[in-house]
Amino acid sequence: MNRYPQFFNHGGILAGHGFLARVEMEGRCILEETEPGYYTVFGLNPGAASGQGATREEANRDFLDHIEFVVNSFAAEAADYAAFEDLVREFFFDSNAVSAHEWAAAVEAVRSGRTLAEEFDRTIPAETEPRLSVDVVAGEMRAAKGNVNYTPELNVPRNEMLNAA
Repeated sequence: MNRYPQFFNHGGILAGHGFLARVEMEGRCILEETEPGYYTVFGLNPGAASGQGATREEANRDFLDHIEFVVNSFAAEAADYAAFEDLVREFFFDSNAVSAHEWAAAVEAVRSGRTLAEEFDRTIPAETEPRLSVDVVAGEMRAAKGNVNYTPELNVPRNEMLNAA
């Protein structure tokens, strides 16, 4: 079965208890056709994320939805911005040596032609480092009109998948 090294973008403004934060993730994952007509996405950064579906698009969407669910859960659980940031950083940078080896092997398969490059819509260099940005936008205050508390219900996601080669 072919494995496709991919990069993803996920992010947006998230509201937590008393704060607004911007989270931007540019991480790595591997898309694999685990059986004919069924795909699984395994996260490398973050290593605890996964997704599945009958098509590549469904598996990628499920993967991004999983990340969104986890980050939104962190916003709902964290007592404050500092706790939220710690949870997101731990989640994103949690990876393992097996995943890193699988990523390198998938990149080599694409570069050697064993996995066809024309199966990719867009590519970026596989050496691109994963990136995480977690920034407080507003904290320990009320929204502009002063009558609405910042709460996790205000979340706005941004998600995109890119292939690596």
